Amino acid sequence: MDGKLPLDEKSEMICGVIFAFRCHSKEHHLFMWLIVIFKNEEVLYLKTTRNFIYMGVLISMEVVLTRFFSIQTPIVRISFGFIPIIIASVMFGPVLGGITAVFSDLLGMILFPKGAYFPGFTLSAFLSGIIYGIMLYKKPKTVLRIIIAVSITIIFIDLGLNTYWLSIITGKGVVALFIPRFIKSIVMLPIQSLLIYSFIKYIPQEKLIMKFK
Repeated sequence: MDGKLPLDEKSEMICGVIFAFRCHSKEHHLFMWLIVIFKNEEVLYLKTTRNFIYMGVLISMEVVLTRFFSIQTPIVRISFGFIPIIIASVMFGPVLGGITAVFSDLLGMILFPKGAYFPGFTLSAFLSGIIYGIMLYKKPKTVLRIIIAVSITIIFIDLGLNTYWLSIITGKGVVALFIPRFIKSIVMLPIQSLLIYSFIKYIPQEKLIMKFK
């Protein structure tokens, strides 16, 4: 769609979804790629293709870390694929962090499938990005906040939803699956918290906002 779209001041920010097109306003002309997301009458958007590239890099990193540098059994997986998702959530916010996680999961299943696709895990990935974004986007990167973010994700996503999805896929009882997954989660909680702290604590949030938006 390429054409003149006269917009008032209020709607100036809301100029399109997904496709590249020309956006005209009273003061300037913009030609940009936009993803528009409505949240409490505010618009969050990616305004340059450069940001798509950064997201693509993070998605690729997640796929590689999850598919090739992980320890996986039918009921437990230990990997560091959470790192790119957290970085995306910190840089772009909860919604786009969740979208990055979704595309990472889908791309990983398409390119390197390990069993049949189950949409529940894609939902879990999206919610994980949402949680990390809510807890860490434009927020103080304190040890306590990071531990809380990791704990919420482990309790509600890893031990909750993912255990339930595995019980559906494998036909095993939730209790039988829960015990080994609980042990894995106890081990990974401090490791994840330390890695997240190391990656994002010393990155000035203001510079991230200016660079990626």
